[in-house]
Amino acid sequence: YAFPRPLVSQRLVASATDTTAPPSVPDYATLTYGRPWDFEDGSLCGIDQWGNKPEFLRNRKVEKGILSFDVTQDPWFIWGDMWGQVSATSQKVAIDLERFPVLEMRVRQSVPAAKWELYGRVGNSSSLLSYNFDVTGSGWQRVRVDLRQEARWQGVLSAFRIDPTQGVANAHIEIDWVRLLAVTMAEQNAVETIGHPSAPAAKIALAVPTGPSVVGSKQAVT
Repeated sequence: YAFPRPLVSQRLVASATDTTAPPSVPDYATLTYGRPWDFEDGSLCGIDQWGNKPEFLRNRKVEKGILSFDVTQDPWFIWGDMWGQVSATSQKVAIDLERFPVLEMRVRQSVPAAKWELYGRVGNSSSLLSYNFDVTGSGWQRVRVDLRQEARWQGVLSAFRIDPTQGVANAHIEIDWVRLLAVTMAEQNAVETIGHPSAPAAKIALAVPTGPSVVGSKQAVT
């Protein structure tokens, strides 16, 4: 909405011919291996280990770019060699959390709510980093975890593990993609409003410039 004078508004509609797409966010797998962990090629995207016991993670398959399996109790899968049990990893793992701090996944679970867990091994350390979070709902959803800010993880991971629906008796899991993103938190200043509103804003719209940003610089958002 444009406001040429007080209390008068006019809705501005974007041109139907505007096909400008937002810039893609760099992710660890694409930059390191040349392809994302999205299962679109029908492969298992280099996952090296599956489950503590065969019955904990069953019926594993990739169809139409979706990884799916049935789980119970203690299911997990790992990129890298977490305990020295893998003779040769599919792809060497070196996830620098300073550069790729945000985990993002598009997932679906058959249960209404479940706890998911993450584990990471830094270098050759004998101890593991861990973090758990709740996933609520049985529809497709995007899960986002800041591994540095929320999980307080640091270092370079030599192995990365995801435990879907930990402790659940039985569930069916589908995963569209897994990304470790090269993003960082933005600093938000106070929001200013014109006049004297009697209640907080129900919705705030932001218009972000699409041009390149210079590291260390400040950029205004309206």
